[in-house]
Amino acid sequence: IPSNGSENVIAHNTTSLVMQQSSRPTAGTGAWDENLSALANSAQIGNLWSKTAVNGNTIHLISLTGPVGNGGALYNGLDGEPLYYRSTDGGATWDKTNVELPDINAENYIGFAGDAYQIDANGNTVAIVVGGSIANDVLLYKSTDNGENWTKTVVYKHPYFKFTDDTITDTNGDGVADSIRIADGAFAILVDNSGMVHIWWGDMFILNDVAGDAAYSYYYTNAIMQWDETMTEATPIENLGALDLDGDGVLSFMDDGSGGIALGTFPFKGLASYPSAAIDANGNIYLSYTAAVENSSDGDGKSLRHVYVSASKDNGASWADPIDVVTDEFSEGAYGSLARTVDDKVRMIYQRDFCAGISTTGTPPGSTDPCNVGEENEIVYVEIPVSDLGVDVGVPTVNSAKGTISLYPNPTTGLLTVDFKNVTQKEVTVSVTNSIGQVVKEFQHVKVENNKSQLDFTGFE
Repeated sequence: IPSNGSENVIAHNTTSLVMQQSSRPTAGTGAWDENLSALANSAQIGNLWSKTAVNGNTIHLISLTGPVGNGGALYNGLDGEPLYYRSTDGGATWDKTNVELPDINAENYIGFAGDAYQIDANGNTVAIVVGGSIANDVLLYKSTDNGENWTKTVVYKHPYFKFTDDTITDTNGDGVADSIRIADGAFAILVDNSGMVHIWWGDMFILNDVAGDAAYSYYYTNAIMQWDETMTEATPIENLGALDLDGDGVLSFMDDGSGGIALGTFPFKGLASYPSAAIDANGNIYLSYTAAVENSSDGDGKSLRHVYVSASKDNGASWADPIDVVTDEFSEGAYGSLARTVDDKVRMIYQRDFCAGISTTGTPPGSTDPCNVGEENEIVYVEIPVSDLGVDVGVPTVNSAKGTISLYPNPTTGLLTVDFKNVTQKEVTVSVTNSIGQVVKEFQHVKVENNKSQLDFTGFE
């Protein structure tokens, strides 16, 4: 929802084979206008799996040209190319479409996987992470001029250049295939309030010992990896991941019958994956992720996954112990998505059902999972008070060119005192906005006496 109050939904239309923009002038009400031309390109099946970031009235978008495996074709020689789009007027028009990111070309890469990218924006700073998922580096593209120009940073270098299933992972040349560390392609990215970029992803290892068989051995690891622009390399967050619930020092999961772990399949994802990030006005960072649950069972022989949320009050240096948001121990939860802006609550949605894994991927690969086929799924909305994550509730002191403003008591449902330090005005207008920038209450002709005013929030929630 841009600051003009309109509502935009961008999704791929598999009938018309283009990205479709559905919009309406006022969020939450009115008829939808469907636009099939604004985001079109020449890719064989159009662009798929769009991700958006909104700041003010600007919408930033990244999506992927249809890969060959999904019925598409090579685009600029790439089997799936991420492209950038921008609207600076709340989605009314798009002044940048089908923009190629620097150095993403057939000379450097074979192609990119669906959903293996994310985008975020804060002010004029825009950041895109793309890559990982078996074959690629992890790349950061950052713009400090609202998407006009981009700089590239290699966040994590894949051990092999243009890796394919013909590549034997023999890193030491001894004739025996080795496991190699990769990013699993499930990313979260956040531009913090100082403009610094943070990136998270799920960690895992793969091994390929037979050339050309299109099959890899992959190994679960239990880590959410973290990187920001102060780091030379990504590091795991020590207390986030699948939890040792019984405290015996060993993670115990359902046995697949051959000594391995029986989990519902999320292809090429670790024990902890699918991060999502958010931030509050004080700079506290919030992270959700999906992880396997120790000693759980879906009743069909597989361990379950749940969604967890944690918070960092020191820019990612340390994290609160995570909270499990899936209250039903017999349900699986996955794909947690946080509302980017946090006030006194973390708000999120996740998907829940009673079968581990997803229906389209079973064992062996290429089969379906009968437990999931035809079963009911739910999208669940959750609110978590930030105090449950060890974060103090409150709005920070506001600094502006005209002085410093502090508020107390905060939060309140009664009288709020506004202290206008170093402000000379005797009368002001105060606008109250919600977490998406919409004005929800306005106080006009507010008298300032001894640098202070009182605002009545009685009955206002």
